[in-house]
Amino acid sequence: MKKKPLILLVLPVLFLGTRGIQAADPIRRYPIPRLGTLELSPPPGWQEEGREKSPGRPERIRYTARGNRITISYHWNLTQISNITVDQIALARLEKIGRELLKRAKEETLTLRRWETPESVVFYFTLTDPRKGEKFRYLTHGSTTRGNLILMLTVLSADLDPSLIEEALTLLGNARFIPLSNRARYP
Repeated sequence: MKKKPLILLVLPVLFLGTRGIQAADPIRRYPIPRLGTLELSPPPGWQEEGREKSPGRPERIRYTARGNRITISYHWNLTQISNITVDQIALARLEKIGRELLKRAKEETLTLRRWETPESVVFYFTLTDPRKGEKFRYLTHGSTTRGNLILMLTVLSADLDPSLIEEALTLLGNARFIPLSNRARYP
């Protein structure tokens, strides 16, 4: 069998360019005023619904995937307590939210779980809405940190889809925060 010259394989790329060969940048960048930029890499098929800010509440970034709603929010931690890390503060906040939601959930106990990514550890829980006929029956809530930035995740789903939960936890765990400077300014 005769080998084809390499030039024949390279010529179409030179004439047609690399358009269509490279995938679109999967990283989405979200500026956080006076602090820096949050970078998220949503999985294929996730649709961004936009950003939402309500008075007195943190900004939220919303996605939909397979009929389910995923929300990422962030909080800048200003608490300076000796011997307590930002991770411990984030975990305590997650547990407090879980205990409050548990009052209206089908479950009787709150089970915090741990999800590890190469970038960090995400703590999370899943609860079930006992009311029948609700569009979203399951709620998964998670938390991780990037320096003083606490990232929170909420997944509202009709079915308990483990692959969706894994995608959402991985999205949060692999999130990247790029501060404006080595010391981001407080809002």
